[in-house]
Amino acid sequence: MLLKDDLGDIIKYKPALLIVGCGSHDRLRVPDETRDYILSLGIKLRVLNTKEACDLFNQLSGKKKIVAALHLTC
Repeated sequence: MLLKDDLGDIIKYKPALLIVGCGSHDRLRVPDETRDYILSLGIKLRVLNTKEACDLFNQLSGKKKIVAALHLTC
């Protein structure tokens, strides 16, 4: 589960977009409280399986100030 407390360095970076990769089987969860917190900071959020998250990060890299948080184990 991705919690608000896990986002310290990401928030300091102040990205325009946070891409969350939830694993190959979408097992990582992003609770509504975490989503609301990210959005309240003006950060756009995309939650995808990890392969799609990597593809999107690579596609947008250099075009926006973005961060990817990737769950790799499942």
